[in-house]
Amino acid sequence: YMIAYYGAAFEEINLSSLEKLGEGAFAGCTALKKVVLGDNITFIPDRAFLQCQSLDTINLSKVTKIGANVFLNTALTTVEIPCVTEIGKYAFSECENLISVVLNENGVVINEGAFSNCGILANVENLDKATYIGDYAFAYTSLTNVDLSSAEYIGSLAFAKESLTEFAVVLGENIQSFGENPFAYCDLEAFSSFEVIEFNGKEYRVPTYTFDINDNVKVINGSLYFKVPYGLEYVCFAGDSNTEYVADDTVRISAYAFAGSHIKSV
Repeated sequence: YMIAYYGAAFEEINLSSLEKLGEGAFAGCTALKKVVLGDNITFIPDRAFLQCQSLDTINLSKVTKIGANVFLNTALTTVEIPCVTEIGKYAFSECENLISVVLNENGVVINEGAFSNCGILANVENLDKATYIGDYAFAYTSLTNVDLSSAEYIGSLAFAKESLTEFAVVLGENIQSFGENPFAYCDLEAFSSFEVIEFNGKEYRVPTYTFDINDNVKVINGSLYFKVPYGLEYVCFAGDSNTEYVADDTVRISAYAFAGSHIKSV
């Protein structure tokens, strides 16, 4: 059981025989570059490698849960966590070299700020299997195209940008609710679906911009709403019109709902 480690000058550590890590075990070991974990380590507790600014190599293939702030401000460039079912708050935040992530293909809970401020992160495999995406989870990354087909909840500013950025998103039927506009400063095309109509004996797919995703989430005039007590909440504007007609039964407009839009009148 590794409780805490103060050998800050070490660059490589082999923990293949270790069975348990303590919170903050290697926090602040700024020279540490490589860690070898054994198969017995399936949980990495809070702050275990916090501020290990040189850490760029660690095997996580057997890990099933990662705590909060574990790899915050490390030098990781790729992260493969195929067995992880839950990622703690700010676990990989501020990893400025992080380019790509491979998530669990069987689903994962991604908590608040997990990959926030990873400025060059542009590829996240199996994100379409994630069931919960917390507040700020991918805020201020380089993601521009996301499939959130399995998500039940997408948190406040989950994919927020610093400036207006073209962004494409796919939602699935499992979605139930949102935090404050998850897509603030994302330049979204109007949400749409397709209806099949028959004309002169032929079937045609015609786009529609007002439809129900499920009983709780709706698209109206291309923009996103979900049900709240006594009416609807307007989540975010999507499209390029100069005038937005807010649905009559709207009782709340999300924070940042129009952030970065070209709207001139409502």
